[in-house]
Amino acid sequence: MKILMVTPAFFPSLGGIEQHVLNLSKQLQKKGHQVDVLTSKIGKTSSFESVESINVFRVYTGIKNQQELSFKGKNLVWPFFIKALILQAKNKYDLIHVHGPFSLLSVLPLKLFRIPIILTIHGNWINCVKGRRYHDGKICIGYEIEKCSKCMNSNKSVMKFKRRLLRSIAEKCNEIIAVSNDVKNSIKLKKEKSITVIPNVASIEGFFPNPNGLTEFRFNSLKKKILFIGSMIPEKGAKVLLETAKNINAEFIFVYSYANQDYLKEFNEFVDEKNINDVLLFPEVSNKKVREIFIPFSDIIVVPSLWPEPCSSVVTEAMASKKPVIASNLGGFTDLIINGVDGLLFEAGNSKDLEKKIVSILDDENLMKKISLNGFKKVQKELNWDVVSDKIIKVYRKVLN
Repeated sequence: MKILMVTPAFFPSLGGIEQHVLNLSKQLQKKGHQVDVLTSKIGKTSSFESVESINVFRVYTGIKNQQELSFKGKNLVWPFFIKALILQAKNKYDLIHVHGPFSLLSVLPLKLFRIPIILTIHGNWINCVKGRRYHDGKICIGYEIEKCSKCMNSNKSVMKFKRRLLRSIAEKCNEIIAVSNDVKNSIKLKKEKSITVIPNVASIEGFFPNPNGLTEFRFNSLKKKILFIGSMIPEKGAKVLLETAKNINAEFIFVYSYANQDYLKEFNEFVDEKNINDVLLFPEVSNKKVREIFIPFSDIIVVPSLWPEPCSSVVTEAMASKKPVIASNLGGFTDLIINGVDGLLFEAGNSKDLEKKIVSILDDENLMKKISLNGFKKVQKELNWDVVSDKIIKVYRKVLN
């Protein structure tokens, strides 16, 4: 098959969708399919390059960095449409696989040429324009238009139009893939539509401990290490984990790619106020160092999100590296983890419950080994790109047939 992937951003950007598209494309190429990627030109990237034998076409959209994608997504539509039209005329793709609402809006007219379009929904942007389903410290449940308009600082009629538009373009796809059951259940379409759940997983390659890691980052070799990987923003719940540091004799390591400065200030003030010594912060660490140093040298990986994350790849990265993982009992985590078997789930936002779960693993070596081994077996058996790509290929063939 000849496949065009359309995504707002791509490697070297390291967000969840970017990693998903890169890993999926690599696996499809490995299985004999041709994959090209259409994405936006951000920073000092080239208009065309080959990334691990994948042809990557980048178009200028006026978007300067990853953060601008969240509020300038409409800039993608016209440049993506023109480039997709040119690429389709030249390469005659069998199908187009899109990721994100504006990627979808840009290529939808190509359906006039009978080109099947597959949509992967990585978060519920159909009913929540932000795609977070989280506002002012609470999870959104009913999608009331009044609350949504306040959240988005927009009037009700505009919000209604946006929601109708997003729902309408999603309904026009040939097939929809959701990355978790939580995402699937949160999608409210007017028309009956087949939605297949296929998880987002991490690459299971590259977890090779770097022997210089302990000295390079000055870890305490005598203490257990609790690791957080994610953005320093309220909904990622870093402060929930931080609250447990007061009572647990371990080193708490926070690796983050982006920080809300007000939230980071609150975080540091809490550290000073409670006189917590064993907290280490590492901004903008490369994915290579995360895999070679931070994950291998950690004892427990915690994902304390306060919002229903669609399907965090951090969980499968922890499992792949044979590390026990603790996550909040929300969103896609409940698909990935069987509580007490291959990971632990705690009540979201409850630092006392999280503290109990951390201590239970630190105090019970057999539990640590059991969870780590079961998680690793799950990744080997089902949560890997070989299995996931086969499921996606099955969706492709269903559409083409």
